[in-house]
Amino acid sequence: METQELREIWNEIKKFVELNPGWYRTRLKDGQSGVPFKAENIRGRIRITIRSGKIIGYLKDDDFLALYPLYLRREKGEAVSGEAGKVNWRPIYFWGLIFWAYVRKRKPEMQAASPC
Repeated sequence: METQELREIWNEIKKFVELNPGWYRTRLKDGQSGVPFKAENIRGRIRITIRSGKIIGYLKDDDFLALYPLYLRREKGEAVSGEAGKVNWRPIYFWGLIFWAYVRKRKPEMQAASPC
């Protein structure tokens, strides 16, 4: 995938979160829902908060460029945690948003699924 295409996907996800701020869930490797987290678009940056109210931080644009290809490999069943951990210490939040704000929108049969 080209960098420009990845940037467009990330911008689409950020726009989705801007329009739909709230609680999402991480995605486990087997496709099941994981832990809840709150995502908000604050001045063009995605801020992540966990249930205890602790702000984890902001998701970095450049991290997304590296993590999206790993997400695709992960969905095919590959083990990518080691590689992903070198890019960002919490890739699960990126992967949760990729699923809820991007992949699910493109698969009509998944529209009934709820992020929380």
